[in-house]
Amino acid sequence: MKTIYQNLSSSQLRKRLFLFFLLKHPLLSSIGIRCTQFLIRIRFTALYWLFRKTVFPVFCGGETLDDCKSVIQKLSSTNISTVLDYSAEALSATPEDFASTVEFFKQIIDFASKQRDKIPFVVFKPTMIASVRLLEDLSLGKSLSKDQQSEFLQLKKHYKDICQKAYDSKVRLLIDAEESWLQDAADHLALEMMQLYNKGAEVWIYNTLQCYRTNRLSYLKQIHARATKDGFNIGIKLVRGAYLEKENRRALEQGYTTPIQPSKQHTDRCFDTVLSYILNHSSDIAVYIGTHNQLSCDKAIALMRELNLSNQDNRVWFGQLYGMGDLITDILAQKDYNISKYLPFGTVKQAMPYLLRRLQENSSVATQAHREFSLLREVLKSRSKISSS
Repeated sequence: MKTIYQNLSSSQLRKRLFLFFLLKHPLLSSIGIRCTQFLIRIRFTALYWLFRKTVFPVFCGGETLDDCKSVIQKLSSTNISTVLDYSAEALSATPEDFASTVEFFKQIIDFASKQRDKIPFVVFKPTMIASVRLLEDLSLGKSLSKDQQSEFLQLKKHYKDICQKAYDSKVRLLIDAEESWLQDAADHLALEMMQLYNKGAEVWIYNTLQCYRTNRLSYLKQIHARATKDGFNIGIKLVRGAYLEKENRRALEQGYTTPIQPSKQHTDRCFDTVLSYILNHSSDIAVYIGTHNQLSCDKAIALMRELNLSNQDNRVWFGQLYGMGDLITDILAQKDYNISKYLPFGTVKQAMPYLLRRLQENSSVATQAHREFSLLREVLKSRSKISSS
């Protein structure tokens, strides 16, 4: 508790306290999110000013790379690394947009390469450089039109350009997950990139496994067997998942069996099982453990000790989102584990879909919002006692 939130002023903490107060009350947060979605639809521009003053600075590092510098430095001063996450979701729509985004990702990688000790990872999301329709048709095995075939070749080039840049710059690249009906195509492309760039001792390309899906352990074993056969290493970003309600709703509407685990307990069990498999094969699988679950972190640490993996083993990283899970981050940093914060950046308008998802995730998991609120209140009380003594 000594270093928790030490880089934030009391004024910043009070803003966070108010936000998590709202989030821990499902009715209040639900009303707020629905109002926000309505205001976006009617293009109420003052909304962006409000978000810039409230939600945005809690969960984002800034609007530009330069804006993020102070946050990156403050995190680094407490032994916490940064994962740069350009959060302009669903921004691109045309081939020219995709090409422009690829060039911007190269700039992000350049920025990270100049301070790899502080920024060991950069992340990108497949739908930022590819159309949803193409990824869906590829994932469903549909025949591609002539235009789509050309688009697919361009997409493979975009993937390779980004991954080559990361490899040359010695910056690790996390490829984020998509919805299940887009993920097969994303998995295929990520595996191709791992085969190209993960041949040495270092792992540069990581794909994301969402453990709320029912088939992720079998998929991991399948690609592990291929990697062993073909002589390359695997990088995995391990998370529980971010599209639960959307996945179940689509399965119900379209009449197919949901690919989602039947309960949170099943998801937790899958997460722990997959993580155990990875750590037991750490000689050829590297992992980025993305979780705010203290128990999962404790289990990972215990297994690392059992397997004689050092706290600073480059094959094992922990991570939490900026603005959340700070106590877990602080504990891991003090114990000298490889720990990082996922730091989104982009204009408020670009980041709005990301911010809304963060709010929805927090409000749907009341215990997380309660935990953040209680911790913030405790730290503010502690500061008040110190200042008055």
